[in-house]
Amino acid sequence: MKRIAILGSTGSIGRQCLSVVESLPGAFEVVSLAAGSNVPVVAEQIVRHNPKIVSVATESDAMKLRAMRLGRRDESDAALLARASGIM
Repeated sequence: MKRIAILGSTGSIGRQCLSVVESLPGAFEVVSLAAGSNVPVVAEQIVRHNPKIVSVATESDAMKLRAMRLGRRDESDAALLARASGIM
């Protein structure tokens, strides 16, 4: 299984990449998502792919995701980062 990071996961190409991942079960593990400000879409991606690291555009977006909890047991299940520091 190849471990991959998706940059721009909420954009057109990012969504297409995740569709390919879903079409090949067992071939890829999504370990990281870097998204902009589309919180509803990245929230859905987190639930579907369970990445270890997620980066969003702003701290406000990160706070919205933390508030959603997304079925995770606790905050330690994934690192949630904001702004450029999350992409580097």
